[in-house]
Amino acid sequence: MRDTLLDLVARFGDYDRKTSNNEPACLYYGFTSRKLKSQNSKTTTLGWSWRGHLCTQLKELSGWSPKNTGFNPRYSANVGVVTASFDGSDYSLNKGEMTFFHEIGHSMNADHDDANDFKDRQQECNPSDAQGGSYLMYPTGTEGLLPNNRVYSHCSLDTISKYTEILGQWKPKCLLITKTVKSKCDGIFSVGESAGSCCKSSCQFHPAGHHCRSENECKMPIECLGTSATCPDDDITFFKPDKTICRDGTLLCINGSCELSICALYSLLPCQLKESEDKLCMIACLQKDDSCVPYHTIDTNSNSSKPLFFPYGSLCDSNRGYCDQSHKCLPLLLDDNTNLISAGFSSLLLTNYSTMFKHYWWAFVLFILAQIILIPIVLLYFRSHCIPSDNPFLQ
Repeated sequence: MRDTLLDLVARFGDYDRKTSNNEPACLYYGFTSRKLKSQNSKTTTLGWSWRGHLCTQLKELSGWSPKNTGFNPRYSANVGVVTASFDGSDYSLNKGEMTFFHEIGHSMNADHDDANDFKDRQQECNPSDAQGGSYLMYPTGTEGLLPNNRVYSHCSLDTISKYTEILGQWKPKCLLITKTVKSKCDGIFSVGESAGSCCKSSCQFHPAGHHCRSENECKMPIECLGTSATCPDDDITFFKPDKTICRDGTLLCINGSCELSICALYSLLPCQLKESEDKLCMIACLQKDDSCVPYHTIDTNSNSSKPLFFPYGSLCDSNRGYCDQSHKCLPLLLDDNTNLISAGFSSLLLTNYSTMFKHYWWAFVLFILAQIILIPIVLLYFRSHCIPSDNPFLQ
């Protein structure tokens, strides 16, 4: 049977416990660039996790259990999956980062900010854009540009606080263990070129001026400082000027990332065209008279009369969808923590009858043949051993 994404994450958890003297981690997350489908719909999902399940024990800390949805209890529930990037760009990695912390919130038992439990606190926990925008645990995604987009609301923090109090009484083993990551260079965990890439194999720092990351649309080539093992990605001296055009002319750089609306070139805010579905992925700007017009109609720096569309993976339709590569707005959920994701789960984790039939069709055939053979034998047996009756209808 071909192992799939969540199955692999759960299996890695099993392996990690076996190779570390049964000392589990609190959470195991898998990251992918593939699109995930919700089990009960055709909606694309950016992430998924069990709500309120840390560590490996399936102890009931909330009223909901994964056992009720076909989850195989031989696996722990402290697993999750995040689509980290649609296309590997800084723009989509930004969304992957926010999705990851959204799912971590669910793992810590936080619900969405618009849940019924918070209906009396909507002004506090579900503010408008003018009040700072929605928080991390809002059910639909955001661009991450408003002050509240990257922090937890008080509703989420209150729920997480109560959950940690319960954990403190339960004292799970994984919270009492400090896991040390061993590496070749003085305890530095090196992954890729952005972490530990300024450290030589001899555990010496690379000298200042050593290139540790190549140039991209919003950052100059980044150089080591000579005093640290990590590449200084957040050093503003390597940032290109704000409002540098990036992402094929659809976005602008800000603080070293390609994520600002191109409408900012004209000191305008972005808006959503809603005249028809084929315009949901068209870039538009909000005029001072509050009218929403396509960007190409106000762009005085371009000779092109063609519409400009959002980059692949951008949010559309009031954050209820994302733009695909053909500029269509497809349905999107930030996460689906109540239903398993059907694209990529094996029958070890989900009772997927179509998958089971493909793998065990021979068992179904044998079962049907057994019924065909056994039913006549059983009928003949009871007919020969029935008590005689004078009722002609029972003869």
